[in-house]
Amino acid sequence: MYGLVAIIFCAVFVASTAIKAGVGENVTGWIWGGSNDGNITGQGVISSGVGWISMNNTNMAGAVSYGVNIPFTDGNLSGSAYSENLGYIAFDNSNGYLNGCPIPDATHSCNAYREGNSIKGWARFVEISKASVIGNSGGWLGWIRLNGPSYGVTIGNDGKLSGNAWSDELGVISFSGPGYGASMPLPPTVALVVNPLTINLDSGLLPQNVTLTWTVTGATTCTKSANGGVWSGTINASGNETVSQSAATVEYILTCTGIANPVRVNVTTGCGKKECSGATCGSTFMVTGTSTVDSCTAASTCSLDADCAARGITGWSEVAP
Repeated sequence: MYGLVAIIFCAVFVASTAIKAGVGENVTGWIWGGSNDGNITGQGVISSGVGWISMNNTNMAGAVSYGVNIPFTDGNLSGSAYSENLGYIAFDNSNGYLNGCPIPDATHSCNAYREGNSIKGWARFVEISKASVIGNSGGWLGWIRLNGPSYGVTIGNDGKLSGNAWSDELGVISFSGPGYGASMPLPPTVALVVNPLTINLDSGLLPQNVTLTWTVTGATTCTKSANGGVWSGTINASGNETVSQSAATVEYILTCTGIANPVRVNVTTGCGKKECSGATCGSTFMVTGTSTVDSCTAASTCSLDADCAARGITGWSEVAP
């Protein structure tokens, strides 16, 4: 009987309304809901219930844009999936289809949302939602609960979805199984390595070369910038670049789409020369060409040269008494 009810219901709502998801639909693949009727009519097994659910129109090269987007960090899901038997399934409340869910969340209300690696909240069959508003749903409400006391949907470290959701009217909706499943891309990452982090002015005056090496995964565009220096442009892949640094301190920055916080690396200047401060340590500091010369004769009484960076940048010399 369960199967027949599902078949009749499907016929009533065969003309489902097309709805578009937002930009950035990042979930692909298929999930499965419902069951078959067990050949209760003797005419072969008839698929009933929800059936196959496409998470993105690219699965079928469809002309109508739809899909589900899961954020890379905690937050609301958006968009819609499509059931072969019951039409669109809303994962956000932008069109009001999720109004009045049985157990709203204090923060996310009735929306589907990500919390850590768990998917929580509600989704809903659009046509059942619309029919219930005008009293034509036969008492069906069409809610899909994405997490409960003994079930739920999770995101693996590889981006694959697993686990089950539940519909009181249509049963289990499975997000993975033999030969099918849904997944999302891994979060974009960016790393920036700068060499050297401290420019040694003992080896020469500024400007000196600094090599920047970056690794980008999943981000479509990154913008280069520098506070106190010159480094600009856009990149979309891993690479490296050598730049000339003229300032004593420069902050190199990579800002990438999909990554909340820019990567920042500071490069400073310093030196290892000694400054003789004792009266018995007569010494002369001078800049000759591009090198700093230390003629201290009593190294045991010398301390780190506090003025070295200034001399290396400006080229002035100091003569100790």
